[in-house]
Amino acid sequence: MNEYLIDRVQAPSACAGDYLSQVRRLENEISCRLAHIRCLREARPDGLVLSVIHTGEASDHTGESAVRIEEMQQEVSALYDSMQKARTDIAQTVRRLPNTRARCLMEMRYLSGLSWESIAESLAITPRSALRLHQKALRSVDALLTDKHA
Repeated sequence: MNEYLIDRVQAPSACAGDYLSQVRRLENEISCRLAHIRCLREARPDGLVLSVIHTGEASDHTGESAVRIEEMQQEVSALYDSMQKARTDIAQTVRRLPNTRARCLMEMRYLSGLSWESIAESLAITPRSALRLHQKALRSVDALLTDKHA
């Protein structure tokens, strides 16, 4: 695993929002890498990848692209493993919240990626109430993380 990926698997920070958002960040990184892989594969219909180098001449970089695709697939695999680990850790932390509604809200927001409107509708509260409950839950998560690292 390269240094970039190792930085992504840090212990939870004291900031609950950053800690809880790591799954979404990892999902975004995976999506970007997968899009890049698709672009590399679709560079030419016949599977060859041509590029114009500084000389202005086209040259075949099929082998280089294949190596780059393989490297990126390994990065995606490592990111996916990190995301699954983060998802499990976050789920365990959220399950420790004492308030059932706060627990549901945090699961919907950070593990399912639902919008505030969807969350509010599911909990039969206003979006503003959902945001207030979220702030209280963040403070609780912060306290749980502080206790966990103490």
